[in-house]
Amino acid sequence: MQEEDVEKELENLPSFFTSMVAPIVTILLLAMRPLLGYGIDPLIALPVGGIAGVFAMRKVNTLREGMSYGLARMSVVAILLVGTGTIAGIIKASTIKDVLLDSLANTGLGEVLIAPLSGILMGAATASSTAGATVASASFAEIILNAGISGIWGAAMINARCDSARSPASRLFLPRYRRSNQCKYK
Repeated sequence: MQEEDVEKELENLPSFFTSMVAPIVTILLLAMRPLLGYGIDPLIALPVGGIAGVFAMRKVNTLREGMSYGLARMSVVAILLVGTGTIAGIIKASTIKDVLLDSLANTGLGEVLIAPLSGILMGAATASSTAGATVASASFAEIILNAGISGIWGAAMINARCDSARSPASRLFLPRYRRSNQCKYK
């Protein structure tokens, strides 16, 4: 690029303030839940923030192009959120908690292992460590807290693995070549 082209592109860039409108509006909308008790879904807050940013930057003529780009980027996250919510609802309505607790009671290990086991099982069920931790904490939080485990320790134990596919339990199921260069357990 030549200097003329660079200068021309720099003239088309929005100011710092106008470029920060979109993330600030989105953060404010998402902060309404903990601050005011009125929650706006992230799937609504993100596009509203983007549209506010487009208007602030006076780029309304690129709104359609920007929205199609944003929807293409956001569709994967939206599917993950809907899928995780669906799995969490199914698990909460099922008797998997009772089965897991009965299994632990019969082995004599107690309810202390509910947090790491729920994290491992939900990570395997959702095929994602992040989604697994979310589902496990939503489904088993009350049981973990009733077992006398603090919230911080319960969260740490749910996430006490590098990944659902790299947990110690995966040593039983994954071939040796897939486990190489993964988490090093000491």
